[in-house]
Amino acid sequence: MSQLTYDPLEGSGKYKILRELGRGGMGEVFLGEHASLGSKVVVKLLHAELSDKSNLVDRMRLEAQACARLNHPNIVRVTDFDRTPSGRPYFVMEYLPGQSLADEAEAAGGVLPLAKSLDLVVQALEGLSVAHAAGLVHRDIKLDNLFVCAAGTQPGVDQLLKILDFGVAKVLDGGGGSDAGGPAPLMVPTGTGVVVGTPRFFAPEQARGKKLDHRADIYAMGLVLYTLLAGRGPFDDATTVMEMAKAHVLTVPPPPSHYQRLPIPPALDQAVLRAVAKRPEDRFQSAREFADELKRIAASLAQAPAASPSQPLAPMTAPTSVGYPATGALAAAAGPAGANVTGANVTGGEAPTERLQPAGHTGHGGHATGHGATGHSGSSPGYPAAPLAPTAPLPEPPRAGATQLGPAPMPTPLPDRSSSLEIPPQQKRYSVGVVGVVMVLGAMVGAALALLIQRL
Repeated sequence: MSQLTYDPLEGSGKYKILRELGRGGMGEVFLGEHASLGSKVVVKLLHAELSDKSNLVDRMRLEAQACARLNHPNIVRVTDFDRTPSGRPYFVMEYLPGQSLADEAEAAGGVLPLAKSLDLVVQALEGLSVAHAAGLVHRDIKLDNLFVCAAGTQPGVDQLLKILDFGVAKVLDGGGGSDAGGPAPLMVPTGTGVVVGTPRFFAPEQARGKKLDHRADIYAMGLVLYTLLAGRGPFDDATTVMEMAKAHVLTVPPPPSHYQRLPIPPALDQAVLRAVAKRPEDRFQSAREFADELKRIAASLAQAPAASPSQPLAPMTAPTSVGYPATGALAAAAGPAGANVTGANVTGGEAPTERLQPAGHTGHGGHATGHGATGHSGSSPGYPAAPLAPTAPLPEPPRAGATQLGPAPMPTPLPDRSSSLEIPPQQKRYSVGVVGVVMVLGAMVGAALALLIQRL
């Protein structure tokens, strides 16, 4: 972005703003410089008109505390929290050259190599494991909030991933807290029935405005991995918030290998589908458990011989009239038939507009990157009410052992009996000649008989 004509931090004495990196519904993000040390930093500043709203200032404080106190290499580091001379709250983060995971995937054509996808997702799960242990649920995990640092950012690490934007995070009751080294809970907690996050990455319980825990982040991470493997999410055909919410609650997703962008081993298919199970109890029960399973799969892939490029992929599973056949936990994960999505206000991530933006699009509350530096503009301060109308009961997803439906077998064609009566052309010519000779002989015999009768 262009150079600023003013410095929002003028008079602070600590930082100098160089240029704007991005902005969202809650604040602005700038590339800055430490006044004394000269090192680059990223500054997140609350909009001036929102500075007197205590609940938004409280959320900004929570985000700063979460990133500063968790102190993990896979979570963006916050180094300062203060107010400008005019009273605008801001916090300062480490400067990170690189790009978001959404941009990383787009640059690769939508699909990352298996080894890279597994490595980056495992790193994100490592960071989430620390956050969950502190009683913190991110609630807005998506490709835009995962940042891939440029090579060499951390010595000895080829690719380093950092989790951004804890602006809509939730501190669980009885978990973490300032005494335990985690962030202090919000002064005004999110109300029951208020949906927070990004619709394309909602957990089913999140889409319904129900109480959630750390397993909502596991669901979102499952969708992130799904997108990296398949080049799309399982419910990208949904175009409205309501359709997306219903899909999360009711639709059993096909495995990532269904889209066959690259060969995906069955164990990885199963791990992804387990992570995105409808019921929290059917998912991995911790980020650590999910990460360990992906590490095991990655190790097995590293030991397996490379597949031949000409080797055909496994056939796709044909969809049934109500979804994809589910077995075991996946069938149970579909939830009760007729589950309804409750009305709710959507905050953070994508705005609850009539139509959703394409997958990976950063909404008003998304993070922004510019010139290789990370900046995240924070969660939205809350959008106008966008009630998700109750749905009519939908068909129950297929149960375990359901018969696979598919196209009806083609009937065996009956033989064309007329073909057995067809006379070859050579035989036709021979038959015509014989008939001609018989007719000539008949005429001659008739003429001889007539002459004999006249003489008698």
